[in-house]
Amino acid sequence: MRICIIDKAPSRNNYSKYFDFEFEHFHMSSVPVQKLLKKDVDLEIDLDYYDLVILVGSEAAKEYAKITSVTTHAGLLVNEKFVCISNPAMLIFKPEGKPDFERAVAKIKLYTSGTHLPTGPVGDFKGIETEEEAKEFLLEVLEFGESFTAMDTEGTGLYPRDGYVLGVSITYKPRHGRYILVDALNDENTELLQKIIDKYETVFHNMKYDMKMLRYHLNLKFNPNRVHDTMVMHYTLDENGMHGLKALALKYTDYGDYDTELDDFKKGYCSSHGILQDEFTYDLIPFNIICKYASIDTAVTYELFKKFRPILDANSKLSFVYYKLLIPGTLFLDAMEEVGIPISRERMTAAEVYLDAAILQAKQKIYEFTEIKKFEEDAGVIFNPNSVQQLRKVLFDYLGLTPTGKLTATGAISTDAEVLEELSEEHPLPKAILTVRQLGKMKSTYISKILPELDLDGRIRTNFNLIFTTSGRLSSSGKFNAQQIPRDDPIIKGCIVAPLGYSIISQDLQTGEMYYAAVLSGDKNLQKVFQSGGDFHSTIAKMVFDLPCDVEDVKKLYPAMRQSAKAISFGINL
Repeated sequence: MRICIIDKAPSRNNYSKYFDFEFEHFHMSSVPVQKLLKKDVDLEIDLDYYDLVILVGSEAAKEYAKITSVTTHAGLLVNEKFVCISNPAMLIFKPEGKPDFERAVAKIKLYTSGTHLPTGPVGDFKGIETEEEAKEFLLEVLEFGESFTAMDTEGTGLYPRDGYVLGVSITYKPRHGRYILVDALNDENTELLQKIIDKYETVFHNMKYDMKMLRYHLNLKFNPNRVHDTMVMHYTLDENGMHGLKALALKYTDYGDYDTELDDFKKGYCSSHGILQDEFTYDLIPFNIICKYASIDTAVTYELFKKFRPILDANSKLSFVYYKLLIPGTLFLDAMEEVGIPISRERMTAAEVYLDAAILQAKQKIYEFTEIKKFEEDAGVIFNPNSVQQLRKVLFDYLGLTPTGKLTATGAISTDAEVLEELSEEHPLPKAILTVRQLGKMKSTYISKILPELDLDGRIRTNFNLIFTTSGRLSSSGKFNAQQIPRDDPIIKGCIVAPLGYSIISQDLQTGEMYYAAVLSGDKNLQKVFQSGGDFHSTIAKMVFDLPCDVEDVKKLYPAMRQSAKAISFGINL
């Protein structure tokens, strides 16, 4: 077998340390470069000559195999020729990537020894379009199923009120899956589906989505003690990296990149019909194409569950986290998301009118400055407060202000909010610019996003994510980020109105992470800080910096010291 390795540029990497077979070694650039540009690539190579091409790093993977993510495709044989791995030099900075790197190396050794792993889905995957076929299959599952079934939903929207169910896929044994068109789920078959859910444990991948869709559109009910989520399972085992089904299929199964054809159809459809990929919905995919890949989705979920569950059950601590914390937490968030956030459309519309007027007034103040008029006269354009280039020229050339020293990632002079706040002490124009930006952001981030997304009941439903942060904190995404609502701004918060007979309360678990750390670590001194009843961060600041005041005065007299203590505490805790 003729094998070659291609990496970005000459380095100290010794690939013989990882591979005991013969190979040729090439660099995309013959000279060392920090960032590889198109002009730097001087490698001329006949790839057809080689049976296996090992691509090291993102540059080589993208250039020769059109792979955009080395992390998800590491060790996967692509087009029967290419296999990519991460640059081993990165392990020095990211040691957590070592297990994935070693898995990829092990797969490469299998390829080179002639032990080819399957590069595509092998199994029995079909679609069901008729009520009779659906009934026959559902009865089969009821009679011959194991202790669990894997289930998945295909729909036209990310939220049940914004779309509808296209079909349901089920896997009850290895390498087998059926995708049932929703039209085949008449009342009798829906009852059979409910019996399956009642009889077996149901396994999803991202169960919040599937349960919402199936509850809302098919009126199915789930026992909270008999549902599982392989996405949550993987997060329990490894909070780092990606938890999506496709990424885990590549990493833990031999199904490979099984939906490539589906992605190609999507790209081709969008290109030929002139629509954006974000606007593409699954009802545009013909049944004969979607049925196979929807069926494989549950086959992969089934295999992941068989792989992950024994690991969790064998470890009492991991088992506790999954069964007692993360699954109940996921179900709680599911219920919370379904309730939604009650919004007064009347107040929000009034807020939009108010902000429009406030933005206009703030802009008019900007245009009254002599320096702005002079700039417009010289440049021959109307000053745009959102233009960073124009703003730099006005602030530092026309006003003659001194740059703060803060730079952007590209090395240019920064004009962000922090810089404008500092410069406003020298001249009123930066403050006026900052006001326009803040008002504009408030409108675009909240009003413009929330109003069009309100459901018919006057509520907005977005996502709260339990598993996408390595710190364990919640995050929010979807229609809008509910965790970014300004805490002290009455304009936006005033639009959240409780329904008749209810009240909205505000609660905050202060220094929760540090409290848990004090309990779990058994640190008596840390526990005393909480037992004293004072402000935690003020107490730590007084102790660390030996501040000459009482704890209750630290926040007022030494806010910077308190903030530093806060950073230290959370840094240690993380």
